[in-house]
Amino acid sequence: MGASATLKRRRPSSADPEGENMGAASKRCRLPSADCRERKNTGNTLKRCRGRSSGEWETENVGASSKRRRHCSSANWASLPSPALVLIMDKLLEQVDLVRFDVVCKDWHAFAQEYKDTTKRCGKSLPMLMIRPLLRYTKGKGSSCPQGKRELYRVSDGKVYKNVLLSVPWSKRCCGSDQGWLVSVDELDKLRLSVTLMNPFRKAVAPVLLPPLDNPNAGPSGSFYFYGWFPKVILHGEPAMNNRDSKYAVVAIYDRISDHSDHRLAFFEEGQKSWTYIDNQENYLSDAIIYKNQVYGVGQSGAIWSFNFNSKPPKAKVLTANHRRFAIKGYLVESTKGDLLHVRRFLKEEAKEFWTEGFHVYKLVFKGKDESAVEQVEVKSIGGEAIFVGDNYSMSVLASDHPGLQPNCIYYTDDLEEVADEPQYFYYNGPSDTGIFNLEDETIARHYSPSPRSINNPAALWIVPPSNEFC
Repeated sequence: MGASATLKRRRPSSADPEGENMGAASKRCRLPSADCRERKNTGNTLKRCRGRSSGEWETENVGASSKRRRHCSSANWASLPSPALVLIMDKLLEQVDLVRFDVVCKDWHAFAQEYKDTTKRCGKSLPMLMIRPLLRYTKGKGSSCPQGKRELYRVSDGKVYKNVLLSVPWSKRCCGSDQGWLVSVDELDKLRLSVTLMNPFRKAVAPVLLPPLDNPNAGPSGSFYFYGWFPKVILHGEPAMNNRDSKYAVVAIYDRISDHSDHRLAFFEEGQKSWTYIDNQENYLSDAIIYKNQVYGVGQSGAIWSFNFNSKPPKAKVLTANHRRFAIKGYLVESTKGDLLHVRRFLKEEAKEFWTEGFHVYKLVFKGKDESAVEQVEVKSIGGEAIFVGDNYSMSVLASDHPGLQPNCIYYTDDLEEVADEPQYFYYNGPSDTGIFNLEDETIARHYSPSPRSINNPAALWIVPPSNEFC
């Protein structure tokens, strides 16, 4: 079974409506288990199906007098017939179960994609929060927390998947995410930075190490300072997958010099041997997006920029004027309708901490044949959509596709990477500025708060599990 396998259900005949009469010696099992059981209406006889590496399934009669045999086969899961896989997928309702199905092997991943395309079972992917595991109590050992692991939190109903632990160290700050992939950046040496793409859901897929980034920063070393001048990395597309019709691309935003007075953009496309750089005049860029094969950026001033990495030398062009009001963060989001939205985030200070007090949303209207001019039109409502912003690739989904999700709302996480001169003031009470902003009544509700609040808590990050396309 490969990516080209067709989804067909076996049609029972009129004489055999349930498909039971398939022979006593051999038949295919409906469930992918090495030791599954089916009770038949044949007295007290119990039939046990045993998996074989060839993908075939045979039955054996096990009576009261017969010798019971347990068979733990090393079944070749990739060879399971597609009708059996269809039946499995039909029964999987929990989001986490879909994730488990998807990561069994490459063939099952390809089958899951085909199943989604064929059945149209769900709409666009639902992001989940990657969080530090909650404290666990073990009898005789007290409370503890799995070290170097992260859990998943479903924001639509507040459910934490404690049985799904992702191997992502607490100390590692992930500067971006998309389609289950995380982007991490570390200091390679004084002149270079290492950028790694990793997928914690797919242990069989090796991390992707990108070419080193030039490091022009002359500031002090150490993670507290390092995080402050490397705000975000945007991943577009999915690496290391079977589909080679399109290439993945990465855009990195980081400080060009140590006093945060200027930002540099770096662009990398799969197959290149090095990054392409643009030193931008906007003194603080907070987000970028690849929209219709064009790179756009936005900063605190509210101006929209376009970047041409194909020209010699690469060029940056401002498309709009600055906004009058300063915003600590700006995000660029493609709506489910295909519109490009500019989301501005405003903060207020309370008790030595910064908290979100509201958002404004603008639709970018491109003008001219070459779309070289842009008008920002404020929108008071995003209708049935829900927007997710933070340290991730900003995204929007239809709330109606996901029960419990609130429409016309912005779901946000704490992505304020600014740091004080003294490291002990880094996240005074932990990264706790998370919430749901309702555009209609401009109210804020909390969806997840770290507990206990601690400077050791990593910031929660939106991430889309591989099989999240279904729910």
